[in-house]
Amino acid sequence: MMRYICYAVALCVLSASAQYHFETVRYSNAFLDNGASPRAVAMGEAMAADRGDRTAGLYNPSGILGIMKPSILASHASLFNGLVTYDLGSFIYPVDKGHALSLYFVRSAIEGIWDTRNFPLVNGRPQFSSGALSFTENTDWALGFSYAALAYQVFRYGATFKFIRRQLADKSILGAGVDLGGQYLFKHATVGLIIKDASTTANRYEPGGYEMALPEAYLGWSYKLDLDYLYGTLQFLCQTAGLLGVNGVSGGPMGGWFDIGDPLPQETGLISNPVQTVLGGNLGLEYVVKEKLFFRLGTNSVYQFTAGAGVRINKLFVDYSFQSHADLNNCHRMSLAWDFNGIFGH
Repeated sequence: MMRYICYAVALCVLSASAQYHFETVRYSNAFLDNGASPRAVAMGEAMAADRGDRTAGLYNPSGILGIMKPSILASHASLFNGLVTYDLGSFIYPVDKGHALSLYFVRSAIEGIWDTRNFPLVNGRPQFSSGALSFTENTDWALGFSYAALAYQVFRYGATFKFIRRQLADKSILGAGVDLGGQYLFKHATVGLIIKDASTTANRYEPGGYEMALPEAYLGWSYKLDLDYLYGTLQFLCQTAGLLGVNGVSGGPMGGWFDIGDPLPQETGLISNPVQTVLGGNLGLEYVVKEKLFFRLGTNSVYQFTAGAGVRINKLFVDYSFQSHADLNNCHRMSLAWDFNGIFGH
């Protein structure tokens, strides 16, 4: 069933591309790259091979199989010294031991943007006028539905169908796309692959015009150690930088772009610069004490230091993360998650 849905989405995208001129956008829908849960951010978002996170639908959808109970999460962040408000909600429902469903919702907003388009022109230059000054906002929304399944007891695969709406003053965008993911499970290790915008994500401008976001691919691996003498477990996570290269970025209405008629790069990042692809990615570390206390460290692909902690109180999970930024001030996130009663005796 999932195969036919993916084919249908891809067919719609290809049909549209035959009728309209597209611009291919590297930073299209970049608000989805601002991080998800505090747990993921604290570990540098090295989530390709993480076996279970309540926001896995935003990273590797196959990871929702690691959540064994119906679970709901709500997260809030005030990013870059209050410039961006970022809210996230997610829900995971394990259908049975080999199948799971997930839903996530993201809202990112920048409020109080000066709108100077009505300023009077003097000698061809706009002049400040308090009477002509107004304020607007940039609001981005995303809704994602995820499905994941287990094959042969060791291979997970999943897909996220996402729907986008972006609004900046009187300009808006509607878009849709598909993310794919897979994980291969060993006894203590996991290898994961993420393909974001696998169908390419088509965004339609209102009142007219289109843009396309090219696929991105990330490879990751993780290893978990049982530390009985320290009453817990230690997990290492690593994720490469993007395996698919995109060049020719220039300014666009909602992000950088290059024309679809321009030549695309012939080499992936892994082939052209394997060392940078591996070492320039994301790293994460999580130490769990008796499934009650959680301590995390990480660094992401732009070399930002991340850290965080969490606590479990019965069925309630409280998580916090810190993310450094040299120019836009540090970011802090909080989330609350609740696990409902298990339904499969896990």
